[in-house]
Amino acid sequence: MRGPASGHSQTAAAAADTAVATVGDAKLTNGQLQAAYWLEVAAYRQSGREPQPDYTLGLDTQVCPIDESVGSWQQFFLREAINGWTARQALLNMAATEKLPTEEAYDPLLENHEKYMTGIPAVKYLYGYTSLYQP
Repeated sequence: MRGPASGHSQTAAAAADTAVATVGDAKLTNGQLQAAYWLEVAAYRQSGREPQPDYTLGLDTQVCPIDESVGSWQQFFLREAINGWTARQALLNMAATEKLPTEEAYDPLLENHEKYMTGIPAVKYLYGYTSLYQP
């Protein structure tokens, strides 16, 4: 039996730290991808969507009927995991570069107040842009 200091464990640890995808400066490691993959499998399994793969067999041996662009359920879940990570990284990058508006951007325009509030209840003004609301 091999212990934690064996060559096999060191090889596995090195493989887990290998980058498999990048977005900007962010790197998705093999270990992170494995975790994301199993989260995708679990989420799909819990969703009850049809069709479902046979979870007692290898996902790499079963054809995925819901997506013809992939050859197996394993490839489907891998693609979903990578796409999810990529989308999250893109949102994080956008959030880091977009500046939040200052408080002044939310100040009311007094000329609109005078124009629209004269002679009408405030409720009608506040909900004037909502077609489904009738004061």
